[in-house]
Amino acid sequence: MKPKIQIKSYKKTAKQYYKIKNYRKAAQAYTQVIENNPARAKLYYKRAKCYSMLWWNRKALNDLNTCVKIDPKYYKAHSLLGYVYTEKKEYHLAELHLDSCMKLNADYPAMYKFLAYLAFEKNDCQEAIDYLSKGLVLKPRKPLFYDFKGFLHEQIDENEIALDYYIKAIELKPTYKRAHLHMAELLVDMGRLSEALQVYDQLLVFYPDNDAVYMDKATVYKTLSLQEKAIECYNKAIQVNKKNADAYFKRSELWLLKENTKKALEDLDSCLYIKPNYPGVYYNRGLIYLKEKNYHNALYDLGQAIKKNERPADAYYHRSLIYKELGQVVKAIEDYHKAHKLDPESYKL
Repeated sequence: MKPKIQIKSYKKTAKQYYKIKNYRKAAQAYTQVIENNPARAKLYYKRAKCYSMLWWNRKALNDLNTCVKIDPKYYKAHSLLGYVYTEKKEYHLAELHLDSCMKLNADYPAMYKFLAYLAFEKNDCQEAIDYLSKGLVLKPRKPLFYDFKGFLHEQIDENEIALDYYIKAIELKPTYKRAHLHMAELLVDMGRLSEALQVYDQLLVFYPDNDAVYMDKATVYKTLSLQEKAIECYNKAIQVNKKNADAYFKRSELWLLKENTKKALEDLDSCLYIKPNYPGVYYNRGLIYLKEKNYHNALYDLGQAIKKNERPADAYYHRSLIYKELGQVVKAIEDYHKAHKLDPESYKL
């Protein structure tokens, strides 16, 4: 049995870790508290929240079931059980626990969020919207509810309504990353690219080290055919995260468009170093070597592309061209026939 002062310290530590989203450490701290208070339902619920944030659903279920066994009226645990069972696609059990929560406390806002999620998973967006509306009556300044409503309206092609809800979520919480991203993605889908770029810029004010946002911005610039701007964004993404294989690969594609094969090769090499099985790298690098008449390296890379099923028909075709250049006619014919077999429309006999 640990001293009470030490137990309080673990509780405080758990709360601090949860607040900064270090859920693993928070769960470990709650474990220390539970060892000294094994009959307290609330502690199992708190640890289950950590587990659910880590997607450790089996552990979350164990703790939540222990919680409601100790205290059958712990409505928050029933609500979270509804969410976890929805994640596991066990909808009947999800409904049972959410119904239990409803009977115990119909004014618990989080329950309506989980009911909305369950309805969405069952492809009933309108019912999900209705649940969120009920939740907002109880908690009218909850940004997550507005963001979720926006997402649901987007699913039923009510885009302008969706934008209004995203804007409301951001007004309530200017640092709300998910609402910014949802809004920017919708604006892109609607063809309002300049507005999407503005939303990404707003988000980068709060999260300047978020490489994913730079990647999204680069995609918009590519759509606008602003290659230099896109490259700048990939540069920023790599500066923030030097292990971002996607950024190297996508930047290499832009270098190729600008016919800068040296930089393209450097980026493809970096991509492979970070992620040896990154799809498309061997094929693209093989084409560069083919263009430079570096047949030895081109044969190796196109061979790897075929093994990894990276555009195999095209890889066989281009390898057949190399064999033809090298005077290996039989191999050239064999590869061309393989390309034809995989894609008879593009490679006719």
